[in-house]
Amino acid sequence: MDKRLDGYMFKGTRIPVSLLISYIKDNSTIDEFLEDFPSVKRKDVDRVLEFFISKVKLQWNHWFIK
Repeated sequence: MDKRLDGYMFKGTRIPVSLLISYIKDNSTIDEFLEDFPSVKRKDVDRVLEFFISKVKLQWNHWFIK
């Protein structure tokens, strides 16, 4: 991910990561996202999802495991 003034973008693009989250929220598939934005690579989507999963796990452990 690249950080710009208006948020995180997929590496080498002007496509915001928040757009992927919107697609997921609206029950679209990752394949649909990639079809609509062919400049985004699958490996970059996977990295973003892994990043968010790791953040959720950290918060989960903080909130519920003591």
